[in-house]
This record gives sequence, structure tokens and C-alpha cells, in this order.
Amino acid sequence: MAEIIKGSIRQVPPLKRLNALALKYIFDKFHLSIDEEQALDEGIQWWVKKVDLSPFERKELKVIIDCLLQDKEGRFDSEKYAYKKADIDYRKVYKEGI
Repeated sequence: MAEIIKGSIRQVPPLKRLNALALKYIFDKFHLSIDEEQALDEGIQWWVKKVDLSPFERKELKVIIDCLLQDKEGRFDSEKYAYKKADIDYRKVYKEGI
């Protein structure tokens, strides 16, 4: 039997990178690598545990987490369909992040 070795991210992604990973997770999951998904998961876990968040960081983190939860509820499904149908790159729509 082969065992899967789960590594750990070496560096916590900044919120801007976490935001980009969340967008890719929501709109382009097919091209999201295992390392990127792991960085997103572990990055969120790290940021949630950080005690000295600034108000901006707290707001940014909340938006990222809320959007990931809304994606699981299907909130972005019609948007995904419209972008795919019109051949629109989600990164052009979300230039500043979520």
C-alpha cells in the first residue's frame, strides 16, 4: 500500500495571495494544484489563529472565508457559468481580489 505524505507549507501566504488562491479555488478549481489548495487551507488556519490582526486584516480574512463558504452553497454558480459562456477570465473581473 502506498502512503500519501502530507507536507506542510513553508511560508504563510500573505492575505493578498490567500485572496488569489481563494478566487482560483472558486472559479478555476480544475487548475488549482494540490500545493495551492494546501497553502489556502493552511494559510486560513494560520490567519484565523493570529491574535494581533489589524482591522483591515480581519475584514479581508472574513471576506475570503465568507466567499469560500458561499461557494460551497452555490452562490457563485451562475457567475461561473456566465464567465465560462462568455469566455471571461475571472481575474479580469476580480482585479483587486474578492
